[in-house]
Amino acid sequence: MDLSARDSDDPVITYVSPYVELNAGLWTLFTAATIFLGLRIWCKVVLLANNSLTVHEYATGYILRNTEDKWDDRMHILINVTSCGMLVGQAWTKTAFGVTLLRLSRQPWHVWFLWFCIITMNLYMIVKVIFQWAKVCEEKSYDVYYRLDFCIGSTFRDNFKEGGNIYNIIMDFVFATFPWLFTWDLEMRRIEKIGLCMTMSLGMM
Repeated sequence: MDLSARDSDDPVITYVSPYVELNAGLWTLFTAATIFLGLRIWCKVVLLANNSLTVHEYATGYILRNTEDKWDDRMHILINVTSCGMLVGQAWTKTAFGVTLLRLSRQPWHVWFLWFCIITMNLYMIVKVIFQWAKVCEEKSYDVYYRLDFCIGSTFRDNFKEGGNIYNIIMDFVFATFPWLFTWDLEMRRIEKIGLCMTMSLGMM
């Protein structure tokens, strides 16, 4: 019996194994998802710690009985820690939503603008956290051991903090209205677009 291939037989097809590419794709996606999940859990841990410190702060002397009572160093440190926790929480919450908007944006200028907002907002937060622990020039009550060894002017400090609050409000409105720029061009019914945009714009509230 002749088992050799004949000229009329189909050519032999060699299959390429996708093993390497499959593993690279799957584990890359898994790693990225795990990192983002870890960051979300870390944000929850920070929020839990900050809320716990705030409750402890109010339970152990934040509310003074009269004008003769004064906060001790422990209370001042707690106030600074919880204030910094609130600053970090505000910035990271907006940053998380900004990253979501980055994934939905298609226009290059949308991406650049969102990155500008995210970077400047976090830089502002970092500087505010540092200033929170700074001494205030010519204020003896701020010249204590737990503050950083440099001082800033009282007026500048107040204006900088107020500017940070205003910038946070502006970012709330920017991130809340941004979905309307790219969602309106999607192939959806108008009522669905309005509902989606209103849902993503709840941060304005």
